[in-house]
Amino acid sequence: MQDRDNLLTRIETSDFIVAKRKDGIIHVYFKQGITLDIPLQEKLLQAYREITHEKKMPFIFETAPNIRVTISALLNSKKIENNSPVLLSVIFVSSFFQKILAYVYTSIMSLKQPSKVVTNFQEGIAWLHKTHELISTNK
Repeated sequence: MQDRDNLLTRIETSDFIVAKRKDGIIHVYFKQGITLDIPLQEKLLQAYREITHEKKMPFIFETAPNIRVTISALLNSKKIENNSPVLLSVIFVSSFFQKILAYVYTSIMSLKQPSKVVTNFQEGIAWLHKTHELISTNK
């Protein structure tokens, strides 16, 4: 998990860590070898709501190697998008394979909120701050 020193509060399970950073960004880390399915999505959504107090916030997602995502979870992510506190998101990837999957996901799902795939964690954080500021200014 990148940038652990900037974490304030966190919820950790055997599958994931959901943490609020000092700068207000929610950092989601998927642990190695998990399968992201609908039951895990439900646990994640509950953790998101708890850590954000149901306020829309910027999120950065990071995965350890060797995670799997079911087709039903991919389809379900579009269904639960409106009930999620994710205001905008970055998917941080560390391998070419993760990058391809992230681009496919963001392209196919046509997410309503702004999102970006990055290979540099700090670049992702900077994009979240800039985009969040633009969204807040335009309200």
